[in-house]
Formats: sequence, structure tokens, C-alpha cells
Amino acid sequence: MNLVKFLKDYDGWKEAPKGNFFIWIGCEALKAQSLKLKIYINPWFSLKYSGFPAIVRAFELCSIGREGLEIGHMLQIIKRLPIIIGLDFDKPGLTDLKIYFATRHEAVAKSEKLLEEYGTPKQKKVWDWIKSVLSLQSTNTENQEIHFAMRFTPHQLFPTVKVNMFCQHFFSSDCHVVETLSEGIKKFGYDLSHVKLLVDTVFNNQLDEKKVDMFNFIGIGESKLDVYFRPW
Repeated sequence: MNLVKFLKDYDGWKEAPKGNFFIWIGCEALKAQSLKLKIYINPWFSLKYSGFPAIVRAFELCSIGREGLEIGHMLQIIKRLPIIIGLDFDKPGLTDLKIYFATRHEAVAKSEKLLEEYGTPKQKKVWDWIKSVLSLQSTNTENQEIHFAMRFTPHQLFPTVKVNMFCQHFFSSDCHVVETLSEGIKKFGYDLSHVKLLVDTVFNNQLDEKKVDMFNFIGIGESKLDVYFRPW
């Protein structure tokens, strides 16, 4: 699928309010020196397709059919409107499409429900461990922000889910984040050497001991752990 054609199909974009964006671009380094391009768009800023029509159009352009109906079930669990459409590309073309949601209400309980239905065995083990080390309770109704990404892959019958935890709501400091990640690396065998490199070089190892200042989200993916840094 041609990315330029995909973006043009939405017939332009509304002017975003100051401080907001309608498109983000990222890059993921993979093994064997390959890269994956990541595009994120705000479905509510399309001139031609705004909101759910933007998502339906994305499904059509990405050749995602009946499997896209699972988004209705996710809406029943999350009870929140989608906020982002994410597209991942490698050299041959589109690899998957993601629909992002965000919630702060009963976020832990919703995470458990989604992982129970769509999570991989490794995700479930990591989640159980995270719950244990952070003493998370399913009945907790505090302000705890979690973003969910439902991942659709063309010609794959069922979607998968990713859970992104907002660090400021779950960790006490940068040091707490690093300590937890270090323990997770040993327990589950994740390779987060690139995170250590960023902390040591780009951020000059300036970890805050009193608050979360460096980290933004910890993402529990299907087979990997993602670490997002704050852009400011």
C-alpha cells in the first residue's frame, strides 16, 4: 500500500489546536539492520473521514475485513473512543494496523480483561509480574492512565493487543522505572540494551530519584517490551 496515497485519501486535515498534532512519525530498529517505519494519525482531524469513518476507511485500505469487527467488542470493554490510528511498514509494505484507546477509569481491570481475551502467554506472565511488583489491584478506581493498541494484521483472523502504562501513574521515580525494568530483563529475557544506551549517553544517566521525569510509557507488547521517553 502506498503511504502517500493512504494519507491523501483522507482528503486533507483540519487545523489542529495549538499543542496538538494530527500525524506522528517514528522508526523501530529491528534485527539484521532492518527498520520499520511507524506512522500515527489522529482520526478526528481528517476532513473527509473523521472519527469512526476514518477507521473503517483504514481497514478498507489495509485489506482488513471481518477481523476488524473485533473492534466493537473492544469498545464494549474499554468504553472509550479511539484516539490514534497506527500503521507499521517494512520495506515490502504494510505489516499491521493499530487502533489506540486510552482510559483512566478502572484501567487495571480493563487491561486484565483485554489480555485474557487477546493477550499472548508471555504478555499474561509479564502482566501478572507487573501487577505483583507494583501491587496493582483490579478494583482500584484511582486516576491510572493506560493506553491500549489493538493490532490488526492483514489476513490474520484475530487481532492482538498491546498495553502501554503511563509511567507517572505507576512508578514513583525514574530510578523506580529502571529498577523494575532491570528485574524484568532478568526474569523474562528482554533485550533492553538500547534503553540503557539512551539513558547512559543521550540523557547522561540523569535519573530522577524523586519523580518520573525521563520516561513516558512502558509498553507490554505481544513478545517484547517497549520503553517510551518523554519528548520534553
